[in-house]
Amino acid sequence: MLTPIMALFGWLPKRVGSATAWLRHEVTGPAKTRRPGIAWTLAVTAMIVGTGNNVLLIKSGATGMPAFVTAFLTDIAASVGLWTVIRPKLREIDWSVKRAGLIFGASSAVSIWSGQEALHHAPYAMIAVLALVIGPMVAALVSAWKVWQIVAWVCVSIAGALLVFGVAFKMLSVMGAVSIFLNGSMYWIMVRTFTGLGRKEEGSDKDAVLAASAVSKLVTVPVLFTAFILADGPSRIGQNSAWATIGALGVGTLATISALCSSAAWKRGLNTSAHAQLQPAKPVLALIWGMVAGQKPHVALNTVVGYFLVCLGAGAVGRLFVEAKQKEEKAKKLLESSDLVGADKAV
Repeated sequence: MLTPIMALFGWLPKRVGSATAWLRHEVTGPAKTRRPGIAWTLAVTAMIVGTGNNVLLIKSGATGMPAFVTAFLTDIAASVGLWTVIRPKLREIDWSVKRAGLIFGASSAVSIWSGQEALHHAPYAMIAVLALVIGPMVAALVSAWKVWQIVAWVCVSIAGALLVFGVAFKMLSVMGAVSIFLNGSMYWIMVRTFTGLGRKEEGSDKDAVLAASAVSKLVTVPVLFTAFILADGPSRIGQNSAWATIGALGVGTLATISALCSSAAWKRGLNTSAHAQLQPAKPVLALIWGMVAGQKPHVALNTVVGYFLVCLGAGAVGRLFVEAKQKEEKAKKLLESSDLVGADKAV
């Protein structure tokens, strides 16, 4: 009887160690050869884990604690996991990457808190839909404002959100609306930050994104720790079950896994177009995860049509945004090549 148990305790750590070593090699090693199958698998895994991790907060009862408390517990677990895998050498990181990481850290602290505060005021599916409209879709609208079709598709998604949650919007508290708005708005800063870091990874700095993510924890941990103390975090933890604390820590661990899988996907050849195609899945995944957490939606024809319009608009916005950016890049390359030809003729 003891032999199988001992074998299991010996086998499990080895398998976990092998998986950790493989993941570290994938995310911290040099850019890999393009393998779309692996890239898509990792990207989908990152999205599923990333949208589903907050279910632990609901199921474990962690939402009984203030969002500032769970946000700190989440971030400290994510920080330990990220630094354990990446093992960054701060002195060797370029200053521009450090600066980007510090900026992202400030926005990330707000994003972590606001996302968990929103869970106290609205169903998970509503948060995901509104964050999608406020964040990625409006960011695309601002970045590619000359593409007027984007305006129409954003309106389509807004109409879908009204169909699904029209009555519920009237019941949303001011704090709930503010936290959802902040959570969606922080996406803008993330996009601007990581777009620049992505260009660095295409050049000489192959680990700019992960290095900046690690540096960001130098901001989020002290900021959220201060909020944790001000919110009387230690006593709040003592007033709740151990499962609530474990749930909050588990969210941070899953967030790290999601981030690492996403980074590995980019290194395996995931492109901006593919990433945009995945965005419409977020509201549906949030709806599914909300049902797992016990939040039963009102299923009716308007619900089905509303989700269809939200996803349709998000997919169209992503496609138009990618096409606009590709046209801009082609125009820049043509301008650069014409300048070079002109310079050669002058010589």
